[in-house]
Amino acid sequence: MRKFICVMAMLGFCATSMFAATLDEANKAYNDGDYAKAIESYKKLCDEKEAKACTALGYMYRNARGVSENTTLAQEYYKKACDLGDKESCTNANW
Repeated sequence: MRKFICVMAMLGFCATSMFAATLDEANKAYNDGDYAKAIESYKKLCDEKEAKACTALGYMYRNARGVSENTTLAQEYYKKACDLGDKESCTNANW
């Protein structure tokens, strides 16, 4: 029984990893106008410390793309991207 639980846990982890969004998938969703999917994917990637995803979220909140305009959140995402090494976002965080 214990082995079965361990195997099921591993399968669950593998399935989660297989279906995790990539930056390309998130960008495609954005470009296709599927902002809900893009936001979900960018948030997951930003939480995983993907700077470009954080930048994209900053842009979406600053320009009301799929969300209500929220300059506070936009600056937070730009700052996070800046802290992760995206130099362009450092400028955006201080607009």
